[in-house]
Amino acid sequence: RVNIVVLAAISQNDQQRFMRLYEALITMFSEPQVATALARVRNFEQFKNVVKTNM
Repeated sequence: RVNIVVLAAISQNDQQRFMRLYEALITMFSEPQVATALARVRNFEQFKNVVKTNM
């Protein structure tokens, strides 16, 4: 079952910064409590709140 799909278009200039963000997101998504909270969000604002709270 898929709970989260992330699609990003990254310029070559921003590639290094994106990789740091990507690694942080993957670490965060592997936490069961964060995955549960993210599965419950219904809009981007809620998504941002969960990410900000858990970064």
